[in-house]
Amino acid sequence: QRHRITVPLEWLGGDHPPWWEQLCADRALRQHLSNCYEQMSARLLGSGAGLAESLPGGRLRFQVRATCATARLVWQRCVQRGDNFAVRPRLHWWDIRRIVWAMVFG
Repeated sequence: QRHRITVPLEWLGGDHPPWWEQLCADRALRQHLSNCYEQMSARLLGSGAGLAESLPGGRLRFQVRATCATARLVWQRCVQRGDNFAVRPRLHWWDIRRIVWAMVFG
């Protein structure tokens, strides 16, 4: 919507990212990027959960759990949109209860 492309340059071989229209038109490229995001999110979300459990109790542990829960929700919205990068994932006010639940009960 704001003509931003958030694709790491290293995924594209260090070159400038393709134009938005090219990305939207190239199904193979969209699928490749979706697969890269899937691998990255699985790795990062898994390590974030481990970090939360390694922290002593208290505020920092809750903050890390809240961040991980929020990231999981955003990723779920990304998975729901598929390889349609024109749709921005959004959270709603009612998602707060899921985040709080994960924050408190891990």
